[in-house]
Amino acid sequence: MRTAAVFVVLWTPEQEAQVTSDNDDDPLERRHPLTYWLEYVRTLGRADSPVVVVQSQCDHPGQAVAVPPVDGGLLESFGCLSVCNFSARTRRGAASLKEALADANAYLRDRDGISSIGKGRYLVWQQLEAWRQADQLLPAQQRLHRTLSQQDFTRLCEQTGGVSSPEALLRFLHNKGVVFHSPDLFHNRILLDQSWALDAVYAVFERGSTYPLIKANDGRLWPSLLAATVWREYEPEAQKLFLSLMGTCGIVFPYRQADADLGLEAEYLAPDLLPPRSSPHVIRQLRGRWQGSDPSLTLTYTYSFLHGGLVRALLCDLGDNAGDGGVYWRYGAWVYDARQGCIALLEQQMKNDRAGSITINFQGAGSVELADWFKQRLAERNRQFGYADLQPSCSGPLAGQVLALDKRQRLDTSSDGEASAPPPPELVPAPVDVFHKPGREVFISYAWGDASPEGKERQQIVDELVKALRQYSEPIAVRFDRDEMRPGDLISAFMDRLAAADRVIVVISAKYLRSEYCMYELFKIYQNRGKEIADFHRCIIPIILPDAGLSGGLAARLKPAIDWNQQHEELKNIFIQNHEIFGESTVKKYRLIGEFARNTSEMIDYLLDQLQPRDYNRQMAEGFPELCEQILAD
Repeated sequence: MRTAAVFVVLWTPEQEAQVTSDNDDDPLERRHPLTYWLEYVRTLGRADSPVVVVQSQCDHPGQAVAVPPVDGGLLESFGCLSVCNFSARTRRGAASLKEALADANAYLRDRDGISSIGKGRYLVWQQLEAWRQADQLLPAQQRLHRTLSQQDFTRLCEQTGGVSSPEALLRFLHNKGVVFHSPDLFHNRILLDQSWALDAVYAVFERGSTYPLIKANDGRLWPSLLAATVWREYEPEAQKLFLSLMGTCGIVFPYRQADADLGLEAEYLAPDLLPPRSSPHVIRQLRGRWQGSDPSLTLTYTYSFLHGGLVRALLCDLGDNAGDGGVYWRYGAWVYDARQGCIALLEQQMKNDRAGSITINFQGAGSVELADWFKQRLAERNRQFGYADLQPSCSGPLAGQVLALDKRQRLDTSSDGEASAPPPPELVPAPVDVFHKPGREVFISYAWGDASPEGKERQQIVDELVKALRQYSEPIAVRFDRDEMRPGDLISAFMDRLAAADRVIVVISAKYLRSEYCMYELFKIYQNRGKEIADFHRCIIPIILPDAGLSGGLAARLKPAIDWNQQHEELKNIFIQNHEIFGESTVKKYRLIGEFARNTSEMIDYLLDQLQPRDYNRQMAEGFPELCEQILAD
């Protein structure tokens, strides 16, 4: 948007009547009015860029609109602007459109002059173009010049001659859009065939591919999902390149890093496909994290034109730092900073289809320091989005400290010419004591809804246990997974509350070990504890019932893992060959079963390693005294 360019903005009266907003559920259906796109060009582009406003699909003179439907004064704000209409079907208006484009091009040349580069650089440029054009004539699998190594590029420069700095030429070609290169991506390779990569990226969001699955999974996507579906024809190295490109462009950010020990692959979030703040999923995740009480500090940035890309970039900034330690929704995020011991909640609010604000609320003693880091991130992003000098308003009990810190930083800058950057936050999952809880609480996870004799015995134990906990000398709040979680809601925010509980009592039975709902609860605790045995043991109190069948030695312990692995292998081949028939719940189940297969054996070993009384009839009769004491121990 900052380059020397002519901006052609097309519009039709029909599309103006179909305007939607960023709050609409389906991002692919969003339609912005002409005014929005002109504001977009004026804000993100150069202030003196030439603009051509074209009413397209104008087949007959009677369809032409004399004055485009734009707010007063906006058209006059452009230094070089032409208005015309055109029909691609009948070629009506082609002469006036060509004349407008020629005038805009002449304006650029008068403004900037005609740029020139050295002959050697030009020849390298031409060779790259020739390779790309030759590749386009070959079948996709036979193309040779989609990417280029640094060594090959340097060799080309040396063979051509007249290139004093291959590095400077590469930066020039990247900025001109001839190639794409970022030193930290693609193993430093140069992307020559950008259309090849962009086609692969766009395919992810086509309605007939993985888009419905990603959207149904609250914006989550995994390399294996793409590899088995929309990218199945691409080599693994190419798939890594595509994911890197998506991350560079802010289309996705890493939510969870791969964990080879846990058998977990990386997980990404697509900001545009996140659920809204009002969704039950987000409401449950924020429950306890943010009570809506008065914040210690609030920063508010107000924009006359707020482009959705700004908050998307901020979400990627937070996601890159916080990963699965944060809570994310469409145009908002919650994070916890362990360095300062405080929390922040960022949200976008739109006043209309263009104007809006970004508000960041902080809670905690270290809010001023965390706010300073946020201000630095906003300053950098605002420069990119056309608001280089925008400053936030500040309110709350700690606002005075922010103003004092700003003044001190200005003095430091004036004395040595450079302001010190704030220390980076440690955005991690919040510890238990950050959550607002009414008191000591314990979660109970068990397989319920079973009318068999074993099920009735299991229910009796749970009922007596709940009664004992609530009547103990220091009453304990009890939370049931069956009250918090609904069938089909496997990826549930209940897991986040469960993982932050003081204690989780898991009643292990044969049905529990076969249930994806129950096993998901157990696995989530195991994953969130980072496989730390001490943390897992501190959180988990196992009640292992005889029908679980885990007392028969190693073979009995391995049987649940073997069963899950057999299920996963059966589903794997079906999924790869028939992914298009898999609905969202089936995809979730397929992924979870793979995680159970890889980790069930280890989790069972950890559970059996705890010394717990097994005489449940005696415990029920006495009110589970050992278990209650264990819950209140620390």
